[in-house]
Amino acid sequence: MTMVPERWMRAALAATSGLALAAAFPKLDLNLLAWVAFVPLLYAVEGERPWVALQYGWMQGFACYIASLYWVVITLHSFAGVRTALALLPLILLGLQPSQLALFGAGQPPNLCSLL
Repeated sequence: MTMVPERWMRAALAATSGLALAAAFPKLDLNLLAWVAFVPLLYAVEGERPWVALQYGWMQGFACYIASLYWVVITLHSFAGVRTALALLPLILLGLQPSQLALFGAGQPPNLCSLL
């Protein structure tokens, strides 16, 4: 039996945190999960460098957005007649959208770049 590398375990914790946060929103509406959804992410970033912690945080946000915006695929497929495989593209692009703000530094003070 092989051990799971620590980075994969941390990535799984970050993704679990995102899915738990998405479950706090409507459709599942398990709103009490919002209070504890960030705990796995905090374990994932514990003791990591800021750049690595940013990557785990991005992974958590991506998982949350993808799970929260599931309805985009259903809408495009049902009402616009787009094939399901093609309707996944806007979902992925919408999931990546918040990372554009981080990557291109929209509204960041210059001091934040020194952390990277």
